[in-house]
Amino acid sequence: MSTSVAYLVSIGVSPRDIGPMVTQYPYFLGMRVGTVIKPLVDYLVSLGLPKKIFARMLEKRAYILGYDCKETVKPNVDCLISFGIRTEAIASIIAQYLQILGLPLKAKLSSQQYFFNLKLKTDPDGFACVIEKMPQIASLDQNVLMKRIEFLLGDQRFEERLQGDYIESESLGPSFCMGGKLELPGNDIVSDEEDESDDDEYFTDILFLCSKFLFITLMN
Repeated sequence: MSTSVAYLVSIGVSPRDIGPMVTQYPYFLGMRVGTVIKPLVDYLVSLGLPKKIFARMLEKRAYILGYDCKETVKPNVDCLISFGIRTEAIASIIAQYLQILGLPLKAKLSSQQYFFNLKLKTDPDGFACVIEKMPQIASLDQNVLMKRIEFLLGDQRFEERLQGDYIESESLGPSFCMGGKLELPGNDIVSDEEDESDDDEYFTDILFLCSKFLFITLMN
């Protein structure tokens, strides 16, 4: 057994999942534990992400081990904080959307923040709140997201809401269940039945949930 495999098993990765992980991302077999894998694990745990939960996430997305802690992960965490994300919310964001650690995040968040301010009249604090609750928004196509929101509100009603001319009558408002893969730490964040091939369907679901989340935000 290689030292990298032994270390991953020691932090909670199931031995039966090592084979699929090797198939998905074989490069981790040659990674140094002391200088590559362990610093990444230790840093994420220091942010509040439980080691066991991170192990479950690695079983499904082993390629995360290829994210350079110093050059990519830490700068992205600093970037989130610079956009107003609360430090205590970082672990939740990572648990919801682990891939955010490897994105060209500054460019994406700058673009999305401008879009939210211009089109949805969302201030920086409101944008930070949106990212904390739905970090997948950082990667969503703006045109597609806008079409979904317009569809939910109706074009005329949508424009009235953005202009502040529409007054909502008292109602309980829409409701929906944000379950499954978006559950936060303390719940089953990563389903045992989840498969990497489900990513396209997953992001379709994410787009729908993000649209409904923004719909509720605009209506309140």
